[in-house]
Amino acid sequence: MRAPILFLSKEVYTRVFQKYGFHVEEEGYFSTDEETKPREFSYIIAKKTPISEETYSGFDTYY
Repeated sequence: MRAPILFLSKEVYTRVFQKYGFHVEEEGYFSTDEETKPREFSYIIAKKTPISEETYSGFDTYY
């Protein structure tokens, strides 16, 4: 499954990623090799932050 491509500011992406438990792993820029109209894009790669054991410390499990 491919991630959706959205065109928002980097600050908006970072806030949304952090809100939903992601962390930004890599940021960068790339440009197209078109001769007539070269374009530059920025990208952000974010990954889901693993839930630590501390997150579960307040929950009890019942079987």
